[in-house]
Amino acid sequence: MPIYEFYCENCKTVIEEILQIGSDNLKCKKCGNELKKKMSSFSGIIKGSTNRSLDSVIGESAEKRWKTINQRKLDRDKIRKSLKEKTNVN
Repeated sequence: MPIYEFYCENCKTVIEEILQIGSDNLKCKKCGNELKKKMSSFSGIIKGSTNRSLDSVIGESAEKRWKTINQRKLDRDKIRKSLKEKTNVN
């Protein structure tokens, strides 16, 4: 169940509640006024993407990420071409 933040416009009380989705009609415990949902931030942990090419440039601009990916592809292709040439010579 998600944690929601609520505030009272009347007495300025702020509370956090763990509620089921859709059950957000709460009353203030101080004044009895209906509480309003407050926009709150969420934080999470990213343990790595499925694209390892992006892991080393997380937080950088999209342009830099694409440049990094394309450069790694070019490097990979050069290595493959070099290996192919070596095997064809023998």
